[in-house]
Amino acid sequence: MAKKTRGRCIIVNIVTIGGVMWRYKYEKTYENIEKKTIWELWSDIENWKKWNPGIKDSKLNGSFSEGSTFTLITLEGREVNLKLIEVVKEHKFVDCTQLPGAKMYGIHEIIPEKNGVRLVTIIKIEGILTFLWKRIIGNKIVQKIPQQTENLVELAKKT
Repeated sequence: MAKKTRGRCIIVNIVTIGGVMWRYKYEKTYENIEKKTIWELWSDIENWKKWNPGIKDSKLNGSFSEGSTFTLITLEGREVNLKLIEVVKEHKFVDCTQLPGAKMYGIHEIIPEKNGVRLVTIIKIEGILTFLWKRIIGNKIVQKIPQQTENLVELAKKT
């Protein structure tokens, strides 16, 4: 059984020369969950809708590897194209979507703990229009992260 603890989130707004960056981090530790099981669910993009409450459908173009692209269909019917820019098997993957005036990154990490794993999700938006994209989509996405993490772990326990 997964240990019931409260997740921790951190929100950061940073202004840099040439742009702005916004970052949201959510992490939570779960006992008796194998990193391999979480990785299998993460790398099965076509079934993300089983645990991610914001996704109606998804399709991976190619293999789950650096450079591959995938498409998400939101519950509202919007199509979002993303690219895997970093993949470290059973540890971490980073996806990126190009927005007008900004880029949005999803950083997903599995950190082994003594009796389980710590799951970390970071959403980062960088660019001159960060403030706009944070309001339009960033805040909506991060509101769903705690629930999608719980759904992911519940599905992992059944696998």
